[in-house]
Amino acid sequence: MAVDENFLNNVRKQRDAMLKATDFYIQTSDFPMADGERQAWIDYRQALRDITTLTEEEYGTENLFWPNPPKRYVLNDGGSINLPSDYTDQY
Repeated sequence: MAVDENFLNNVRKQRDAMLKATDFYIQTSDFPMADGERQAWIDYRQALRDITTLTEEEYGTENLFWPNPPKRYVLNDGGSINLPSDYTDQY
């Protein structure tokens, strides 16, 4: 069964905001990071890009399809991302 196009447009919009907010983790070579953190951000951003390939069943009903970031961050508009209540920063 196909995923609703309006839903996918909203997912893309949110995903794009999340990618934009995490650009500096990858694009700034002198940003201090712990060992493995840069790769964790690369993997997280790839998971965000892959979001639109999920099936309707994988999206589910509670927005649990979003990958967890290596650590908390704020969107460029000041908003925050939804994380599970038991989420802990990796770095």
